[in-house]
Amino acid sequence: MRNILYLLLGLTCALPAWAQTFQDTLLIEENFSDTSAFTDLSRLLIWGDNTEVESGFQYDSIEDSRGLIYQAIHMTPKAMEYAGYQPNTIRASQAVDFRFPTPISREADTLIVEFDALWDALNSPGWGESGRIVVTLLHDYPENGIPFGAIDDLSAEAPFGRPAYNMRLRNTENTGAFQSGGLMLYGGGEELEGEIEQAFGYWLPGFSSEAGGGTPGQGDPYPLSPTQKNEGLALASTTHWKHYIWVIAPNRLSFYQRDALAPETDNELVMFMETPRSDQFEGLIVEQLNEAHGTDINEPPALYHWFEQIEALRLYFRGVDQAYLANLEVHHRFESGPVAVHSPDQPLPLKVFPNPATSVLYVEQPHPGTAAVPLQLFNNFGQVVHQGQLLQPVQQIDIGHLPPGIYYLRAAYGPQQIQKIIIQ
Repeated sequence: MRNILYLLLGLTCALPAWAQTFQDTLLIEENFSDTSAFTDLSRLLIWGDNTEVESGFQYDSIEDSRGLIYQAIHMTPKAMEYAGYQPNTIRASQAVDFRFPTPISREADTLIVEFDALWDALNSPGWGESGRIVVTLLHDYPENGIPFGAIDDLSAEAPFGRPAYNMRLRNTENTGAFQSGGLMLYGGGEELEGEIEQAFGYWLPGFSSEAGGGTPGQGDPYPLSPTQKNEGLALASTTHWKHYIWVIAPNRLSFYQRDALAPETDNELVMFMETPRSDQFEGLIVEQLNEAHGTDINEPPALYHWFEQIEALRLYFRGVDQAYLANLEVHHRFESGPVAVHSPDQPLPLKVFPNPATSVLYVEQPHPGTAAVPLQLFNNFGQVVHQGQLLQPVQQIDIGHLPPGIYYLRAAYGPQQIQKIIIQ
């Protein structure tokens, strides 16, 4: 993905000042050869039968059945023996935290989380308890970090931060509604700001419930329709490394997968979650959710909240079967709109409507009768999904076959123009 992403960024960043431009920052590039870049939560307590601090993680070169080798993080055999929910266990602290240098705004910015994963075994119950990977974005991280022993202090206020968005990968061998290996949540617990779970007298920093306190995966999926876009997809593999991409855009969370050796064009959309701003009129929120998910709800889901910023990322591992994670990257991409007035000798921007669109997009020439204008439509990964020429005063582009998401229309009309398009 990143090669195509950089290609698109290169195209847009070379445009004149009035055109839409993008900037990209690589926040995290982690190959788990040096543990200084993250906080190991398993070292913030003494767990199991230990008498001193011991990490629940190890880092090894892991080879798949094809000979592809990646340096990966995974739980130690001892930590796997103590991966339960009782006081003498590791107490669900088998997690590592990456705090961003500065909070990331979600006003018009996008986070892209990428990693590769491989499992030792698949399980049949469907909940992924035997090999689960959870990626949580935290919108409120403790200012002074997480103190040793905080897991036992239930009187403290959010000592492990507050979850904004949560993506779970489970090593289930099942597919279908409620059974496939992917799940996304917003917030969690009984508070609008989101809560980490508590159980047996201590915090469970790797867990957040559904907003409103429900058990994830056991109630109606968000928002009353499956978040699994392709429920027939098997997400976990024991034979080959798979590549996963989580795109956190301002108004939508999308999750993709492909074989680690496959090109970016093989990305499969697994699921998405619409995230309209919670300060909007309630009817508008409901309308956006229904349009995106094909639902018919009458009010926003429980404790619905649009989180304005992201401060940290947490990786959580659980189970008696190994789950390996490698090649973690987090990109922060943000765009800037027109910043200058067009001079009289420059062509006006193309008019594109409707936006958002569903099945058809219309592009209007500012000066009909001029030469044909080359057009390209990119998806959010920089892949060209439509290519042609603007030959008529108003030209139609069929987009009904494209999945919902953010796209970019590039027109080489005098100075090149890039315009963001939302397909619902």
